[in-house]
Parts: sequence; C-alpha cells; structure tokens
Amino acid sequence: MLTIKDYAKYPFLKGAADILKSIPDLQKPIITIIDTDFGKKSLELTKARLSNALYHTKLPTNGFPEQEIASFFFARVLISSPVPTNKSLIEKFVTYETNKFFNYYNKEQYLKKQEIESELQFKLTKTLFTIPEYIPIAMKLIHSSSRWKLVNMPVCKGMVDISILSQTKGEKAIDSPEELFFKEQIKYKIRSTLPMKLDKEVRDVLDPITKDLFGKYYTSIDNSSNYGEVTASDFPPCIQHIIDMIKRKENPTHMGRFSMVSFLNEIGMSETDIASIFQTVFDFDLSQTMYQIEHITGKQGTPAYKCPACDTMLTNGLCVGKENALCKKVKHPLGYYKAKRKFSSKQPPEKK
Repeated sequence: MLTIKDYAKYPFLKGAADILKSIPDLQKPIITIIDTDFGKKSLELTKARLSNALYHTKLPTNGFPEQEIASFFFARVLISSPVPTNKSLIEKFVTYETNKFFNYYNKEQYLKKQEIESELQFKLTKTLFTIPEYIPIAMKLIHSSSRWKLVNMPVCKGMVDISILSQTKGEKAIDSPEELFFKEQIKYKIRSTLPMKLDKEVRDVLDPITKDLFGKYYTSIDNSSNYGEVTASDFPPCIQHIIDMIKRKENPTHMGRFSMVSFLNEIGMSETDIASIFQTVFDFDLSQTMYQIEHITGKQGTPAYKCPACDTMLTNGLCVGKENALCKKVKHPLGYYKAKRKFSSKQPPEKK
C-alpha cells in the first residue's frame, strides 16, 4: 500500500486528496487556512514549488508529508487566481509536476510502480486506447509531431494502437511512444483540474502573493514576445505567400487568412495595418474585416488566437518552404521570424 510519504511525492493521486480531507486545518476556508501555522508552512513550500517551476530555481520543498501534499493544493489555487487565466503559467506548472513525478517514479521498485499505476488508472505499458481516451491526450502531442493525429494512426474496431509509432524513422528516439503517451496522460490529469474556481474574496486575499510570485514571470513573457519593429523581409515563406496571394487579388483559404492574421498580431502589427492588407480583396468591407481581425487578436473579450505551428500549416496545404534551409530548422512560423531577424541584425549595413 502507498504511504503518506509516497503521496507527498505523488500529490495528485486520489489517496493524497483523502489525506487532505483528514487534516482539520484544511477544512476551513482558504483565507483562514493561510493564517494557521500549518497553512503558513505549507504556503512557504508552495512558493518554493512554484519558483522551481517558473524560474528553474532549486529551492528545497521538503516539509512534513502533509505539508508537501498541501503545497501542491495551494499551488493549484495560486495558479488559478490570476484573471484572466494564464495558460502559459499553467503549462509551466504542469510540466514541472510531471517531470517531478517521473524523477520519483523511475526510481521506484516494480511493485510500487504498479500501485501508483493502479491509482492513476492507466499504465506505462498500455498501447491500445479507445478513440475517446486517445483524442484528449493526443491533442498536445500533435503540436510536436503530426504523426499523433488520428488520421495517421492505425485504428481497428474503435481502438487506437500507438505501438506502431515505434517504427517511425528519422526522429530522435528519446522516449518510446508508450512513455510519451504516459507522460502526456500525467500532464492531462494535472491540467484537467486547472484552473480551479475561486471567488473574488479569495482572489483579493491571494493577490499580493500572486503578484510577488508571478510578476517576474509575466515580465519575462512580455520581453520574450517583444519582436520590435515589424520587418516584412523576415516573414516566413508561408505567411509571405498568403500576403502575396491577397495582393494578387486571389482568395486564400480561411485557414490561410487566420494564420496570417494571428502571425502578424503576435509580432506586433496593429489591427489597422493588418486590415490594410485586405484592401485589394474583392468586396472588401472595412468594418467586417476589422470585426474578424479583432476576434482573432482577442480584442473582443476572448483570448487572442495563436499562429499555427509548421505541422498544422503543412497539413492545411499552407507550407511553401520545403526547400527553404531555415524552414527545415524550425517548427513554427514565429521561430522562423525570430531566427531570420537575429541573422539580419548581424549583417553589416549596405554601403551607399
């Protein structure tokens, strides 16, 4: 049987939640818990846990097992506190907790691994999945490789067989398909509980803590997404091809237009400048065009859409850079733009 020390290592297992239910201090409202001795110590462990996840620090997160389990719970609360929800923050936390899980799991004896898998209700060695089981787990894997798309998988009598991916050639075999899918199942298990629903009173109490914890991270995101002045000469071939089609009064697909608008928005082009590209389109309507652009760029109260990755562009017939040397080295149009800008900035200015 798993012990409380085991649950401290694997705090998202069901048994860990049962332990939290047995701790009197944790049955109080959150704003009361954080003022108890137990809550204060757990919160300190939580801050260390999140600092390690976001900034790759190596702060100690060791306390009593109950406090370590509680720190995972508090981490989920703090991650859920910002409004609007920050998906990047959640993914950093999910990735950290998954890596932490495997650091412990890989050192366990066979019988202990079986007990852990029993509580998880999925196994490392499993290779056959029903379509409803497969699809939500594979969604993230598709971003890294189109081979995980359902259309590329062997399906027989409603069962998807991932073992066939072991035969894939030309890729670095770091993990087997079973290991990759098992990791993604752990991520999905943690991610599916986030964000938690918190009322305004709780958010207000936690606001000073989250600002202190996440402020540096938000700043680093803002800096990393600042591409500077928009430089058309550094656009990836796929985006430039879509723009050229519009200029020639041709009609790109809906996916093509979406990809172009989301890309241009991410590198900092204004909605007005993006709209001006469409002026050559037959039956151009400025108000309708601005409405569609603002929907994609998140100016209508919804999160901004992200530019699709190269795999998605290829699947939708939008990739035109198969012979482009730089295209072969990147996996995303934004990666191309960053690399091209970096190369361009190192070139000496032209002599006049």
